[in-house]
Amino acid sequence: MLFSFIIKVYFMYLHSAKIGLYSTLVLQNMETTLIQEIRSLDNDEVAAVIRKVLIDLGVPKVGTAYLDKTLDYMFQNYDKPRATYFVMEDQGRIIGCNGLAQLENYQGNICELQKICFFGSGKRA
Repeated sequence: MLFSFIIKVYFMYLHSAKIGLYSTLVLQNMETTLIQEIRSLDNDEVAAVIRKVLIDLGVPKVGTAYLDKTLDYMFQNYDKPRATYFVMEDQGRIIGCNGLAQLENYQGNICELQKICFFGSGKRA
């Protein structure tokens, strides 16, 4: 499911070129799961998902993304040209997230997948 999500997000990004050609993608065979661009009201839940996944993976809080304040403002961080951030929702709850943005400090036309986090089956923040 993770690979499928990343590929779908990537192709949605390429297809849309950030000009509003999509708003929501319902995954095949998963009627309650959808992928959509992050909204400002998603910030708290996205930060909670990322931090919970990091804890579940045993990542230390100090010196890692766990204490990164940008996690609390993902909508604002990706609300810029050549960047987008998607959330995966299941039954109205965010269960995963994934960003795409131009590679920093590089003038070429390269994007990178960023801040990818998903709960294992059935887990939620």
